[in-house]
Amino acid sequence: MIVKPNRGAACSREAEPAGTLCGMSRHSRETLYQQVGAEVRSQQRAVDLLDEEVARHLGINRTDLRGLDVLLELGEATPSRLARELRLTTGSVTTLIDRIERRGYATRAPGPTDRRSVVVRPTPAAARAAGEIYGPLARAGQRLLATYSERELELLIDLLRRSRELQEAQAEKVRRLGRGGKG
Repeated sequence: MIVKPNRGAACSREAEPAGTLCGMSRHSRETLYQQVGAEVRSQQRAVDLLDEEVARHLGINRTDLRGLDVLLELGEATPSRLARELRLTTGSVTTLIDRIERRGYATRAPGPTDRRSVVVRPTPAAARAAGEIYGPLARAGQRLLATYSERELELLIDLLRRSRELQEAQAEKVRRLGRGGKG
């Protein structure tokens, strides 16, 4: 059963008794929690599928795609910055840069203040490819977001931020466990 929000209804946490949401029983709230969880899992799988297809289309692997995404977001980065952002070793990042540079998606240049350092930049071809693939998705996303009120958008931002923070905290806990579940 999919429950659609009633956008016309005025509802606030303060106005509802404990254990209810907009007049729903505790059982309905539990059903909503389950639906949210199922949608989050489905969303993660959809993002995973898109990443896989984009990497395949570009002729790179998924780690390279993550590195290219960071470069496109930052505009440029040193290999050590890329390593930190991707949580990879500098040796792994050097290999990643070699691969995306061979595909024409990145260039290396001497650092502006220290010629011994290297700066990696995405190429116009990388920006073009990203625009061709992600541009239509971004425009469709804008149209979708336009259907929400400012208050609903603020709620979505809060949910996404707090969800990301939960994921990052859990990733750190798992990292501390070490390999094979042995801490």
